[in-house]
Amino acid sequence: GNWPYKNHCNGKPYLRNVNKTKCMIGIRKNVSLRDFMSCPESWSNNRQTMMLADVDKAECLNQTAMSSEERDSILLATAKWNLKEMMYFGVTEYINESVLLLE
Repeated sequence: GNWPYKNHCNGKPYLRNVNKTKCMIGIRKNVSLRDFMSCPESWSNNRQTMMLADVDKAECLNQTAMSSEERDSILLATAKWNLKEMMYFGVTEYINESVLLLE
C-alpha cells in the first residue's frame, strides 16, 4: 500500500509520503490489517481520491497548512470535479455496463 510515486505540486516534484511516521519507515512484513490501515500516511487511505485529486489545491498535502478535515474536503471535491470533467470513466464492478456507454 505504499510506493514512492512521484508527482508534481505547484510545479515541483514531490513524494506524497514526505511526512513519514514510524509506520511508513522500512519494509514492513506480517503487519495486521488493523495496523496497516491505521497508518495515516499510507497510500492505501483514500487511494482513488488521491490519484484523482489536485494535491496542489490542498497545499501539497502539507499537514500543518490546514486541518485534515479541510484537506480531505478539498481532495474529495477536486477528485469529483476531475471525474466530472473526464470524457469517460468506467467502474470495474460494472465493466459491461461501462463499456456500453462507449457505444
